[in-house]
Amino acid sequence: IICLSVERLNFLSENMIKISRLETGLIHLKCQKNKISETELKAVKDIYPKARHMGCEIIYREDREKELWAQFDADWTAEAIFNMLDNAVKYSENAQNKSIILSVRKLGLFAEISVEDQNGSIPEEEKNRIFQRFYRGENSEGKEGIGLGLYLTREIALRQGGYVSVKATEQGNIFSIYLRL
Repeated sequence: IICLSVERLNFLSENMIKISRLETGLIHLKCQKNKISETELKAVKDIYPKARHMGCEIIYREDREKELWAQFDADWTAEAIFNMLDNAVKYSENAQNKSIILSVRKLGLFAEISVEDQNGSIPEEEKNRIFQRFYRGENSEGKEGIGLGLYLTREIALRQGGYVSVKATEQGNIFSIYLRL
């Protein structure tokens, strides 16, 4: 129990430091032309042990005709993608099908990076709050976390001229981050 408490406290302090540095301008995101698939791969490598432990399969879909490049900070964007994947894995415990679909596609002037889960739809009244700092949904009781991951994802997207969204599907949700091409 003590080790778990120390891990959670460490996680909290690291995320609070990241958010504080972003919000105060101590960290400047270095947006440059990057290959999206390489950044997604970094996020998948970081989440893979947890996904495997939870019995989740991560499926990757990409428009194979052309490798997508966009303007973003590779490290911070990997963090944002990781946060979306982490939520999908974390809430997959009671999911019937534990497949998580990570996809990327060109959408006008943006690249859309999406994480689709099958964890049940987020109630409509919660959708506007899930990207707020410290917000935890009704289904988060007993789940690890403190409500910073999606907030940090939103901040990373906004500071790169992008945005985030969530929409419901029949079986779950699609979380997306949009980056300028």
